Amino acid sequence: MLHKSLAAVVLGAAAVITAQNAGPGSSSGSSSMLYVSSYSGKITALALDKGAAKAGGGGGGGGASFLALDAKRNILFSCDEGFQSAEGNGTLFALQVEQNGSLRELGKQKTQAGPVFMGFFGANNDTMAIPHFGGKAVSVWNVADPSKMAEVQRENFELEKPGPKPAQTEAKPHQAAVDPTRKFVVAPDLGADMLRLFAIAPSAGDNNSNGQTGAAPQAQGGGGNQLLKPLQPVPVKPGSGPRHAAFAVAGPKTYMYVVTELSSEIMGFDVAYSGAGGMELKPLFTMKVHGKNESNTPEFAAASEIAVSPDNQFLLVASRNESTLRVPNFDGAAANSNAADVVSDSLSNYRIDPATGSLGEVQIRVPSGGRFPRQFSMSGDGALVAVANQLDGRVVVMERNPQTGMLGGFVGQALLDGNVTSVVFRE
Repeated sequence: MLHKSLAAVVLGAAAVITAQNAGPGSSSGSSSMLYVSSYSGKITALALDKGAAKAGGGGGGGGASFLALDAKRNILFSCDEGFQSAEGNGTLFALQVEQNGSLRELGKQKTQAGPVFMGFFGANNDTMAIPHFGGKAVSVWNVADPSKMAEVQRENFELEKPGPKPAQTEAKPHQAAVDPTRKFVVAPDLGADMLRLFAIAPSAGDNNSNGQTGAAPQAQGGGGNQLLKPLQPVPVKPGSGPRHAAFAVAGPKTYMYVVTELSSEIMGFDVAYSGAGGMELKPLFTMKVHGKNESNTPEFAAASEIAVSPDNQFLLVASRNESTLRVPNFDGAAANSNAADVVSDSLSNYRIDPATGSLGEVQIRVPSGGRFPRQFSMSGDGALVAVANQLDGRVVVMERNPQTGMLGGFVGQALLDGNVTSVVFRE
């Protein structure tokens, strides 16, 4: 059934992704769009339109690892890990999203090595926290003026001793997740087996007349007028390697879910806030990414991404390095019966219990449409999921029922240059 459905959708002029050049002059009309980063050095704009897929793209750094869209200002930020930098630095780019979907560079600045995520905070999204997976730090940036972006704080981390896994020889923060109150930041540190917590200063996002934030630069961390105040970190299971976190709000309750890369688990926490300006994480459970039956999660799996649906009722998680599933070839299943199936990793899908924060299985091991689903994004209405399958260079779009949370078939796909690393909706 999956083979027939997929072939009919992809080859039958239904909604597929059409790649548009992300440089000046490209046009997408009024379509919803996706932007995709890649280690090829391109940022590609994909229109959710009827048509045939063809590749194209603009520049975005040779190690572009993540995209973040400030929808209010129509500015797309990209971070380059710096693989090709002779100096070993990363780079932060700010790109204006034009009305036709094309991108125009507004500014770029060198960063600490290895930026892999960007989290907005402040009243106008004019401040940004960046974890540096390859630079053992979390930096804070003033991005109020994209042409004059400036680092205003940096917190550097060192391990007292290496962790139990080979990948844990140094601190490796991989995300800076802003909580629902927008008063705290959580940075999962894969190398330290730790959730690093920060309180956002009340003045964050307040800018003076010269466009600079009120915080003095803290190149070595600590002291001064900090926009992020370090709190007591929360240790997690040794060797688990926490990677990303996602929050869910259920009435008066707030839950946080962490996906671990090295143990491929989901950790659930109850989030409590104190009147003294603190945030407490109370452990609720730890489970394998593919549910209660631990045999569903291979020992060699490497979980990657986690997200809560827009209605806060469902949770979706991705896992890499499995290669245990197959989907019909996107490019020739109907025309050539000998076309090889596409090897695929998987997503798993859960319903959040609002009273307890526990997860109920909805779908386990749904094909992601390719290998190494590094990152995925949901549309604002929860009706679509776009997945960046890194090793295939393939972006797929899947249907999703917002009421039931069920993932459906593939409604679009595009094969791009290089290893794709992230995908975001522009709606």
